[in-house]
Formats: sequence, C-alpha cells, structure tokens
Amino acid sequence: MTPRSIVPLLFFYALLIPGIKAQENPDSLRQIWQNDHLSDKQRFQAINRFYVLNTFNNPATSRVLALEHLTLARQKNNFRQTIKACNEFAIIHALLGNPDSALLYMEESIGIAEQMNDSVQLAILYMNHGNALCHNDRLTDGVKRFFESLYIFEKLNVKHQHQADINNNLGLVYYDLGLYDIALPFFEKARLIYQQIQGPNGIGTIWFNLSKTHFARGDLHQAKSYLQQAINLLKNEPNYTRLSAAYLMASFIHEKENHPDSVQHYLNLALDIRTDIGNVDKIVEALTKKL
Repeated sequence: MTPRSIVPLLFFYALLIPGIKAQENPDSLRQIWQNDHLSDKQRFQAINRFYVLNTFNNPATSRVLALEHLTLARQKNNFRQTIKACNEFAIIHALLGNPDSALLYMEESIGIAEQMNDSVQLAILYMNHGNALCHNDRLTDGVKRFFESLYIFEKLNVKHQHQADINNNLGLVYYDLGLYDIALPFFEKARLIYQQIQGPNGIGTIWFNLSKTHFARGDLHQAKSYLQQAINLLKNEPNYTRLSAAYLMASFIHEKENHPDSVQHYLNLALDIRTDIGNVDKIVEALTKKL
C-alpha cells in the first residue's frame, strides 16, 4: 500500500529581489526573461517566483517555462539553478501524471548535488526522492533514500526540520504496511525533533499519527491521550481536514468505549468542519492525484 499521507515533494524557491514584481503570467515573465538589461540572477529569481504562483494550477504552462529555465542554467553552467529546474520538472511531470519522467529529473538533480558536495541540499534531495519513490510504490528504494538522508543530517550533527519530516514519513510507510510497533518510534522521534526546533507549533499532525497508531494497536488509553493533544494543536493550525479526521478518530475511540453520546458529538464536530470547508473528499482526491 502506498503511503499517500506522506509529506509532498519539497523544492527550493528563491525569493524575488526588490525591483522585480511577482510574475503571474507567462507574457509578463517573458518580458523579464528577454530583457537584456537584467542579469541572469534576476531572470532566475523571476522564473522561480513564477513557479510558486503557477505550477500547481497550470503545470503545462510551467513546463514550457521550466524548459527555458533548464536550458539557460545548463548554458551558464549554473549547477544550483540546474538543480532547481530539474526539481521543478520533477514536480510538473508528477502533476501531469508522468511519474517515471519525474523520477528521472529528480535523479539528475541528485547527481549534480553529489558532484557539488553540498551535504544539506543533497540530504533534502534524497528525502524528496524517497517521497517520490514511495508514491510510485517503490517502498524499499524510498525507505533506503530516507535513511541515506537521515545519515547525512546525523553526520552533520544538526537538528533540522527535514529530519522530523523524514522520521514522520518513515512512520507513515510502516503504518501503511501494518507494522505499527516499528512505526511508533519514528513518529516519536519526529515529535521530539519538531518540539526541539519550533516548540509545539505545527506538530498536531504528528500527535494525530501517534494516536492513530496506538488505536491500530488496540491501546485506546494512549490513543485517546495523544488524540487530545492533537486536537488542541490542530485547532490552532490551518489544517482543517486533519482536524476533521481527528474528530472522526475520537468518535471511533468512543465507539470502542461504548459512549454513544460522545460518538455523536465528535461526528457532529467533524461534519461541521466538512460543511464549512466544502466537499473534503473531493479536495483530498484532487490533492492525491497531484501528489
């Protein structure tokens, strides 16, 4: 089973420098791209900003511009921009339903990063590659990439958010395989790293993953305790789909405990969220196709 809840592909976007406005359409971007008075750096920054605004909504158009990006980066022997262009091509091909092409571009960017000997960037690329491999049902290869990424971070002796992401992704892989006892330590490590880096912010999902794993193991007491932590945090995070899922999990727990009134209470809370934000199932289906 493919771990569809895994963290999506990560990629690097340069911030636009002052003096160049965010480009929202190809024509305005081409004016910058073809302006001889602008430097290559400015052109690269403009097109990277274009991706942020357009890739997920219009991958076909972004593909044409990514080709120009990649061509210029190769002409200038700009290895970092070549990596960015390859990453963007990987995302675009994934969105267009071409997973094999996405993996090829990602592997090209890894090859360049390995030659550059940029440890942090290489670790992030390994993580991205692991995500893509898992989404293509190549779980063994994906898990291998995750561990290669973790090894680099541990060798650097730094605490990085991506370490938490990788541990969370490994937990999701083993959870989806039904190996709950193996998944739990990875979720716990992800939680500890997130807390060390940014405190309680943004880790409601990790508490939720811990809760659902304990629930799957039949440990209702731990599942309930962790789920309360998740709900308290998710209420303050812009992740209403996950909060809805947490309320549904609460209803399952109370059903196991034979508390019908509580079951209905949490079902109503979940339904209220789904009503407020629209047809969540359709949204999740669309996101799954994109990832």
